[in-house]
Amino acid sequence: MSNILNTKQASIVTRKLYTGVAPVKIVAINPTTQELRELLNNDEVKEVSYSQTNRDGEPTTRIDFWLKNEELGILTKFAIFMSNKDITYKSGKKLLINNKLQTSISNSVEELTANAKMSWFKTDKVRFCKEGEDILYNFVSNLVNADLNDDSLDFEFSDIDAILNGNITELKSINDHFKRGIKVLLGVKVVNGREYQEVYKHKFMREESNGTKILERFLNQPYTEFKVDYYTVQLEEFIAGKSTSVFKGMSNDTDNSSLDDVLKDLDDDMSI
Repeated sequence: MSNILNTKQASIVTRKLYTGVAPVKIVAINPTTQELRELLNNDEVKEVSYSQTNRDGEPTTRIDFWLKNEELGILTKFAIFMSNKDITYKSGKKLLINNKLQTSISNSVEELTANAKMSWFKTDKVRFCKEGEDILYNFVSNLVNADLNDDSLDFEFSDIDAILNGNITELKSINDHFKRGIKVLLGVKVVNGREYQEVYKHKFMREESNGTKILERFLNQPYTEFKVDYYTVQLEEFIAGKSTSVFKGMSNDTDNSSLDDVLKDLDDDMSI
C-alpha cells in the first residue's frame, strides 16, 4: 500500500478579515520566535528579528503589538518602526513633541515659541520627536486613558532611548499594569491578489470611546489618510468581491484644517 495513503492532512483555517473600529487587547509585544509560534499555533513561523535597517542603511527598531479581539477571533499585528532620527518633512521642518503629548511642526523651538497662534503649546519640555515616537505615544496614551487635560501631566517614558533601541521592557510593564484595551481602525490591503489586515496608525481610541468625529478628520487629511484598499468606520466583516472600496469617512463636510489643527486634536479629543 502506498505510504501516501497514510499522510496526515493539513488543517484548513479560514481567516476572517474586518474593517472598521474594533476593540482589541494587546496579547504580545515583540514576542520571541517560540512565543510567536505558540500565539499563531504555527511551528513553521520563521525566526523573527526586530532590528532592521532603513533605505539609507541606518538602524531601525520594529515594535510589534499583537492585538486580539476574542469575540470576533481577530488576531493582527500593528508595527511601529522607530529610529533615533528626528521626524523631518520635505519642507525641512521637524515635528516637536512635549510631555503633554502636544505636537507641532516648526524649524526650531524658538520659532514655535514666537508663533502667537501656538500659545496653546506648552514649551517647558519640548524637543524634536524621533521617528515612530509620535505614533507610540499616541497609542500608549489611549491605551492607558491618560488625562491630557491634567495640568500636572508629565507623560514621558522613563527611557525612550532604550525603546528606540529595541528594549520593550517598559512597554510590557505598562500593558501588564493597566490591563486595558484600546480601539483601532482596521482596513484591508490587497497585495498580489491576497488580502491582508492592516491597522491605521494616525489615530487610536480609548476603549470607552464611541465617537468617530476626530478619527474621520484624520482620515480625510492628505497627511494622515489610511493607505489601504478597503476600510469602513463601522465594524464589519470584510467579504472579498462584496465589500466596497476605500471609504473616505462618514461626514460630507469639507475639512480644510491645517496639519497643526489635526495634530492638536490629539490633545483635545477626550470625549467618550
